[in-house]
Amino acid sequence: MATVLACGALVQGAASSAQAATGSDPTSYVNIIAHEDDDVLFLNPDLAAPLRAGRPNVTVFLTAGEADGGRDPSGNITLSQADFAEAREEGSRAAYAAMMGLANNWNRQNIVRPTSADYEMDTLVGAPQIKLIFLSLKDGGDPSDVDNLSGLNDGTLSSVSTFVPNNPIVTPTPQTYTKQRLIQTLQSILNQYQPTVVRTQQPSNIYNYFGDNVDHLAAGSFTDQAMAGYHGPGGNRHVVLEHYRDYAINNLPDNLSSTQRTDKRAIFVVYENHDANAYFFDNYRPDPDYKAWPKREYQRWPAGSSWTATDADGRIEAFAVEDGTVMRWYQTSPGGAWAGPQALADPGGALAPQVSIARNTDGRLQLFALRYDSTTDTSEVLTATQTAAGADFGAWTSLGNPDTSGDQTGLPAVGVNANGDLQVFVKNHDGGVSSRTQSSPGGSFGAWADLGGGGGVQDGLSVASDRSGRLQLFATRCDIQTTLPDWGVPTLSCWLAHWGQGAANGTGSWDTTQWVKGGITDQPVVGRSQDGRLEVVFRQSGGSDVKAVTENADGTWNMTAQDFSGNGGVGSVAVTTTTGSDGRIFVFQKDNSSGVSVTTQATANGTFSNAWTALGGMIENLPAAAVDSNGKVVLTTIGTDGLLYVGTQQTAGSSRTFGAWQAIGS
Repeated sequence: MATVLACGALVQGAASSAQAATGSDPTSYVNIIAHEDDDVLFLNPDLAAPLRAGRPNVTVFLTAGEADGGRDPSGNITLSQADFAEAREEGSRAAYAAMMGLANNWNRQNIVRPTSADYEMDTLVGAPQIKLIFLSLKDGGDPSDVDNLSGLNDGTLSSVSTFVPNNPIVTPTPQTYTKQRLIQTLQSILNQYQPTVVRTQQPSNIYNYFGDNVDHLAAGSFTDQAMAGYHGPGGNRHVVLEHYRDYAINNLPDNLSSTQRTDKRAIFVVYENHDANAYFFDNYRPDPDYKAWPKREYQRWPAGSSWTATDADGRIEAFAVEDGTVMRWYQTSPGGAWAGPQALADPGGALAPQVSIARNTDGRLQLFALRYDSTTDTSEVLTATQTAAGADFGAWTSLGNPDTSGDQTGLPAVGVNANGDLQVFVKNHDGGVSSRTQSSPGGSFGAWADLGGGGGVQDGLSVASDRSGRLQLFATRCDIQTTLPDWGVPTLSCWLAHWGQGAANGTGSWDTTQWVKGGITDQPVVGRSQDGRLEVVFRQSGGSDVKAVTENADGTWNMTAQDFSGNGGVGSVAVTTTTGSDGRIFVFQKDNSSGVSVTTQATANGTFSNAWTALGGMIENLPAAAVDSNGKVVLTTIGTDGLLYVGTQQTAGSSRTFGAWQAIGS
């Protein structure tokens, strides 16, 4: 029977998660964005799924979005700034009502704040858990006062004023925010609505890709700063922070399924009917960017699907970033019960969501993560190691930044050399790859080395050892456009890039072949067939089907990718291989319904099945998978309530039947 993740618990049955919801469900979302269209364009389809499942949602719009007013197809201003700001607010209300299938009917009220600026809060009639908050700070494109939000963030402005839209609910007199007052306002909203998931925009540009709106970047940074004062519902530390790419998706391939595209486009059309400057459906002045955005959704730092590992004694451990640090869950005995969460040491700043894990020759697990600071535009790689095999973890230490400074260092991936030395890889500033290697097993790391890569490497590297002990690195790499037009940015072609060692423990080189060029999105993930051959599994560009390329018996590669369909969704897949005579690779994906689906190789060492089994649920992080000491596949995910959920294969082998999910900890 399928399992359904609902209201903070996984239960068996056929009811939808909305039908199964109860008043005890702690799940709640807060989105903090700059403009009234940023959520429907850049946070969707992740935005719509929990809304429709009945989850509480508060979206905070920082600016009034007034720009210099609304324009006709010839570029003439036809709407005043005040009218345009009000129209954009109405577009947001209409879009949320449409997502819920309700009439566009809202209770609008002025939230009076005696010690700070008032703001408007609208509550959807028929779905009071859906609220929109308009702070109405001046838009960065307002010609009378340019870059208000970014100036407030970087300290060039000590205060900024709000903009009053037409038909105001709050006082018609502009109000004032200092940087600290804005952060405190966001913290008060977070503490009032107690979200388990916070979504926002990317806080920094990505070198060599389309530059973002300064309001978007400031929104992401202000959210980061506000999150420093919020620690989950009741202070329980179960809160997931997600950043989304905005204009930086202009260049990237389409990655939504046809179902998700159709839905996202329909939602945007509802908003667009109120926004005079959104030109996708304007016969006189179409903007290809508005045509492209509804086909895509990319997170700035994807959480990845390789966040479990196995201790030397066979116990599975899981690690996820919550409340700005790494949380640990672990089996108390091989194949046994789970304990956690346990917070690792304070990393000294916010961590990006993806962690990478390897096991040293002495059995100790070692973690790698990326610490970033969106106010100083810096980033660095951190590592933490178990004090003994199977024991707690020690303090974080810094491995620095291959670019010496700056915020373009990518998410770390780690591999184990044949001699036991760990080697960590990251995307560097120029879009190549840099690496540091232990000087001895379990020891310190040498200097950063630039491995090249030619630019265009995306975040989300994967590393594995082949049967000869040689490290093999895989990445999504995209063309670079050196000249970026004002709009209508062409979609760049991406391919599966491969770097491999020529001999075990040796140097490596990049494969000059652009594997499956034009046919990959998201992070490639490496699986291992029963006979030791590697399989690289990834999402197909232009949609969301799953594909794989296969290592041949002689160590060469079959570069003709196998397409084995899927149940939609976005993000990297999770893979693991069962043990025994019928050992097969299992592949899990976050699907169209924000649940989990699974398929396997049709036979050991064979091709993959096009038949997928939907396991149901509504998850937040991408799934991860491992095989326990009993030979059973163990599926892990972070639920919408921030808890770890574990589902275990009922019978070891090729079965796709999983037992009821178990929430770990509280």
